[in-house]
Amino acid sequence: MPRGGRSLPALLRGVFAWAFARRLPVPGAPALVIDDSWHGAAAHGRLLIEGRLATPHGEVDLIAAWRRPATAAKVAAGTPAAFGWLRDLRELGGEAARLKARELVQAWFDGGRPGGGAAADITARRVVHWIGHFSFFCASADDDFRRAFMAQIAADAANLRRTLSLGQTGSSPLVVFKGVLWATLFLTGGLDGRRHFERWLGDALAASFDANGGPIDRAPDSAARALADLIDIRQAFRAAGHEEPESVASAIEAATAWVRMMRHGDGGLACFNGAAAMSGPDLDHLLTVADSKARALREAPDSGYMRLVGGRTVVVIDGGVGAVGAARSHAAPLAFEMSVGRQRLVVNCGAADHDDRWSTPLRATAAHSTLIVDDCNAVAIAADGRIARRPDLARARRDVAERNQWFEGEHDGYAARYGVVHRRRLFLAAAGGDLRGEDMLVYGGGPSQRGKRAVVRFHLHPRVSASLVQNGTEVLLRLPSGTGWRFRVAGGAVALHDSVYFGDGGLARCQQIVVDADLDTALDQGTCQIKWAFRR
Repeated sequence: MPRGGRSLPALLRGVFAWAFARRLPVPGAPALVIDDSWHGAAAHGRLLIEGRLATPHGEVDLIAAWRRPATAAKVAAGTPAAFGWLRDLRELGGEAARLKARELVQAWFDGGRPGGGAAADITARRVVHWIGHFSFFCASADDDFRRAFMAQIAADAANLRRTLSLGQTGSSPLVVFKGVLWATLFLTGGLDGRRHFERWLGDALAASFDANGGPIDRAPDSAARALADLIDIRQAFRAAGHEEPESVASAIEAATAWVRMMRHGDGGLACFNGAAAMSGPDLDHLLTVADSKARALREAPDSGYMRLVGGRTVVVIDGGVGAVGAARSHAAPLAFEMSVGRQRLVVNCGAADHDDRWSTPLRATAAHSTLIVDDCNAVAIAADGRIARRPDLARARRDVAERNQWFEGEHDGYAARYGVVHRRRLFLAAAGGDLRGEDMLVYGGGPSQRGKRAVVRFHLHPRVSASLVQNGTEVLLRLPSGTGWRFRVAGGAVALHDSVYFGDGGLARCQQIVVDADLDTALDQGTCQIKWAFRR
């Protein structure tokens, strides 16, 4: 083996990557312009004219924000250094917006390439946004600006091609491939070394999606972003006069079905595994552009998610757990969310990866609508948000009988500490007005330590009002439409506690139903059983 510990094949790949990356020219004008096809927000564009960037946590200075490092996949997707805010300036339109876009790109040049040492996916997103907005802010610029712009695209393309060739794309290989594809077509109008692009594409798809079309990190908003990336890749092939590869068309179909599985009645996404709800109109536009007739999956065995639908009621359940080392993970086995028509009833608390005060608490089992023992996480999450230890057993299945739908799942995340397995059964009536559940802890022997309390939490959407009735034994729920639901329980004491919801991007106060059961007595019989129901 050569010195430095690298094998000969690895060294040869590195030499090839360098040689192949250096092939791209620096033309005086684009060979092919690919326009960005996604909506922006004109209101945000008006803020950008003043150098202010709108975020879920308020307005910030744009240039200061893009200089901050962004390492997590979710943060990287929306980091200002990726220049996605160019859409907002284009949406605003007018000469002032055009000149501001040019001024901010020039500031990137003049500031020593802020973000220039960023991860490959951030660089790739910036390249795609620059190319996609060339007609908006660069085509009418002076010669010096255009030369600097073209040279930077060529330099970035070379680095990204090298990254792809070496397989060093990190957690976003599809984004890096998209950056290389767009930059190559922009600079040359064609695909030199087509077989290399086919190999890169195959590797990127395999590393991005599971067999059901879901994202590897199991986060619903990652699926939506990956679907948008696939659409951009298809657009680039078509702009160059090529039909997209069959693998891209198949991936769009599968990802569309997966995204539709995770939608509530309001059109937004369920809040699992670090995902925000996302707006229904944004998802409507995404799915319209996808141009796929793929129907929503009812179950996705690879990721573990399942969907029950009865009447206007939708229940989405997390019957799986990410792999050890998986990023953006939440400790939420068997958690569920429920919506009725366009109104959410039961939710999870969401995520706040941009806010250090909340990012860790929101990953905890207690921040989800599921069962927890002694306030202990069912899945061990490390400080960086990755899974450190996962249940050995996590399985789920879905069934239908006379249009009524059932879910059964279990996990042994508490077996090592307490010797118990959590089993959850759900039943949704065909008309949608009756959701019944059963949570069981089954003692199988083992550790001498015994849990003291089992708590089943049902976090309620901020727009749902709740009050204890029947001498504190039931909960009356009122949805924004005025529709009433009643929550009943057997096997535990019911109470209402405060909670938080980050599904819409920022902090919102809400309530949670808490069912508390004493394990000392229950486990003497080997089983703790809590039955509950939501009825219209």
